[in-house]
Amino acid sequence: MRKWFVLLFILALVLPTSARAQNAVTLDTLNVRLWAEYDRSSMLVIYDFEPTQSTTLPASIKIRIPKNTNITAVAYQQGDQLINTEFAGPVDDGNWQTITILVKTLTTYHLEYYQTIKRDGNNRSFTYRWTGDYPVNNFKVEVQLPDDSTAVKADPMLPFVPSQPFLSGSASVSKLAEGKSYQMDLSYARI
Repeated sequence: MRKWFVLLFILALVLPTSARAQNAVTLDTLNVRLWAEYDRSSMLVIYDFEPTQSTTLPASIKIRIPKNTNITAVAYQQGDQLINTEFAGPVDDGNWQTITILVKTLTTYHLEYYQTIKRDGNNRSFTYRWTGDYPVNNFKVEVQLPDDSTAVKADPMLPFVPSQPFLSGSASVSKLAEGKSYQMDLSYARI
C-alpha cells in the first residue's frame, strides 16, 4: 500500500509539469512598431506576433501593456485582411494591464494601442518595454518619428534615416529568452 502511495505522489508531481511543457508558448516573431504622433499626439504601438508551428492550439497568449494605454485593435491576419479576434480583458496587473488573446490558428496576430508621450515644452520622451513573458525567436522594434524631429536619441542606439514624412529606425534581437525584458527609451524635440 505504501508503494502505491509513493507512486501516486510521484505521478502527481510529474504530470502537471509535463502538461505545462506541452502547452508552453514560444513566439516565432514579434514585430513592434512605435509610431510617434502618427495620427494623434500620443504613441501608436503595434504588435504583430506569430506563435511557433509547435504551439498546441488553442492557446491563450497573455500580453502585458502599460496601464495608461488605450487598446484600439486585437485581430488576426487572414490573407491580406485583419479580422477581429477573441480576447479577454484588459485586467489590471499592478502598473500593467493584461489582455488574453485566444489563438486558434497559426497565423499573425495583431494588437494596437495608444500610449501617452511625455512632454516638457518642445521635448518629448517615451519608454517602451517588452516584459519578457514569452520566449521570442525573432524580436524586432521599428520606430517612426515625425520628420521635423530634432535632438533624436534612442537607447539602445538606432540609426534614423529620413523617409518622408518620417524618420525611421529599427533594431532586432534573436532568441530573446523568457523572462528577458527589452526596453527602448526615446527622446526628441519638435517645435
